Amino acid sequence: MGTAWTVAIAFAFPGTRHHFSFQATNGGATTLQGTSRKKAYGPESVRYGFAFVAPLGTASQWSRIFRRAGAEPAAVAVEADSGRVRVNIKDLAFSPATLRIKVGQTVEWVNGDPLAHTVTADDKSWGSAFLNQGGGYVRRFTAVGSFPYHCEPHPQMQATVIVEP
Repeated sequence: MGTAWTVAIAFAFPGTRHHFSFQATNGGATTLQGTSRKKAYGPESVRYGFAFVAPLGTASQWSRIFRRAGAEPAAVAVEADSGRVRVNIKDLAFSPATLRIKVGQTVEWVNGDPLAHTVTADDKSWGSAFLNQGGGYVRRFTAVGSFPYHCEPHPQMQATVIVEP
C-alpha cells in the first residue's frame, strides 16, 4: 500500500469570476469519481476529475435582466457648468442608463463590478478597452445627438448619452 496523493491545478479566466480546475489522485474512493466506480475505501489506480465554475451572479444582477418594462429610471439631466459627469457600472448595468448632457461636457465611466466591462458605441465609432474593477474611461462629447452604447462582453448592458445644445 503506497502513499496517497492528490494534485490539482486551477486556471482563472482574467476579468471574470470563472475558473477551470483539474485534479488527479490515487487516494481513497471518497470522491465523486471514486464513488462512481462503486469502491468504498482504500487505494486504487489514479483517477482524474475536472471542474468548470461559472458563478451565476447575485439576485440584484438577475433582477435587472427580468425587471418589468417601465421600471427604468428617468433620464438624468446635468447642468452645463457641472463639468465631468459620472456613469457608474455596477451589477451588470450602466447607471444612469440615460444621461442628458450639454455639448462639450465630459462623461466618465467607472467600473464598480468585479467583472471586466467595456463602454462601446453601438456604431463602434468610440469605446474603451476592458475596464477592470475600479477602472475608468473618459470621453468628451462635442456634437449634438443621441449616442447609444453597450458593453461588449455583456450585450444586455445598454445605455444612451443624449447631447443637447
